[in-house]
Amino acid sequence: MSERKKEIDFLIIGVQKSATSWLYDCINEHPQICVPKYKKEVEYIGGELYNKNGLEWYFSLLDHCGTDSVKGDVSVEYMYNKHSAELIKKFIPNVKLIVSLRNPVERAISAYYWYLRKGLISSERSMIETFKYLKKNYQEGNKNAEGIDIIERGMYHEQLESYLNYFDKSQLLILLYEEIKLNPGSVLKKIFSFLNVDENFVPKSILEKPKQNSYSNWIIKFERLNPNSRLIAGIADKINHLLLSNANRQKIPPQELEGAAILSDLYDSSINKTKVIIESFPAWRQPQMDISKVWRKIF
Repeated sequence: MSERKKEIDFLIIGVQKSATSWLYDCINEHPQICVPKYKKEVEYIGGELYNKNGLEWYFSLLDHCGTDSVKGDVSVEYMYNKHSAELIKKFIPNVKLIVSLRNPVERAISAYYWYLRKGLISSERSMIETFKYLKKNYQEGNKNAEGIDIIERGMYHEQLESYLNYFDKSQLLILLYEEIKLNPGSVLKKIFSFLNVDENFVPKSILEKPKQNSYSNWIIKFERLNPNSRLIAGIADKINHLLLSNANRQKIPPQELEGAAILSDLYDSSINKTKVIIESFPAWRQPQMDISKVWRKIF
């Protein structure tokens, strides 16, 4: 394999349901940055397609990039995959890593809707029944329970510790979904500065809102017709944004409030440990928000 193909300057490694699609759209517009033409979560070092097609195939996703481009990739599976950190260190040891974190309870609720739309969990259980089922199985250590990763993906301290076992803190930038929603321009400046590209560039996608969840039953059923269809997913997302815009979603659905109450205590310890990790970073690479306060305010 040529040295050119081995060059990847940065990876956005997660986490799931934390505005990574929005981040991809924004950085994709930057004239100095080049990413794969499509953001497909299955394309990551350590994933099924990587294991099937090999490392050269993975790096070929950036063949269209110019030699002077800052090259990167985006996949939320990097954070969750148990083997990716070691493999990344082996093949691209000097890579910069960007992670976006989100209130783990709200992230789990968002993931529930996404899994439901994609047919990855049973539609026979309600949200409340699903969260009780997942909580029980997580506490009992049942790793094979359907949808158990909805819970596991919110244990950020474990995932961050895995990466810090292989990478220096200077290589990692931690963002918060909550700050992206509040001040997207500031977050993008921080990313562009971290990547040593023009930090004053303002992408058109900055005006787009991170994807919203479909909590309308008919939208969920519509997406379950073909969970892998980009067309259907795109239509559903636009309709959902319109519905939320019109209603302003001032009232949180009761099932979400009850679901949050079921899950909240699961993450207390992880939030404290994640806070300690974040505070060990240089000040300019720390989020401005205090997660011990922000993440304990559900919705």
